[in-house]
Amino acid sequence: MKKKMVPLSGKEKKELVRQLSDIIPSLGSLLTKKANAVEYKMEDGNVIALDGVPILIRLNDYIIPTLQFVQSHNVNLPIVKVDTGAIKFVTNGADVMRPGIVWIDPNVVENEPVLIVEETRNSPLAIGISKYDAVDMDAMEKGKAIKVLHHLTDKYWKFSP
Repeated sequence: MKKKMVPLSGKEKKELVRQLSDIIPSLGSLLTKKANAVEYKMEDGNVIALDGVPILIRLNDYIIPTLQFVQSHNVNLPIVKVDTGAIKFVTNGADVMRPGIVWIDPNVVENEPVLIVEETRNSPLAIGISKYDAVDMDAMEKGKAIKVLHHLTDKYWKFSP
């Protein structure tokens, strides 16, 4: 995997904080002017790392937090819970199908990022883009509901600078 490292300027850090302040309230205190933040440009997505730890992914016109970041920081993404039967598929990168969903956050919006968690411990499994808003998704009985962008075991999960 080819990676090109580019340090983030103060202006780029400010823009990220501005864009993501609703989703990641603590980002402003992390991406300070002196913070050692770099962007690793790869063929199909970029990873933004802070002190060598991946925190954000630029992918398909979206900027989403990494699952490692979600596990250690407060992130305000709408949540969709999947049943235990869906865990194996989601952690291997499969899109989320409606029958596997057991709970939908009412704040889910079409074409916006959602955090996919398992139903018993609320452990993050993936981050994806909702294909429907909460009301429409809830009314569905079958079909693809969420396009997964980042999941446990993918190259972003395993990323190291």
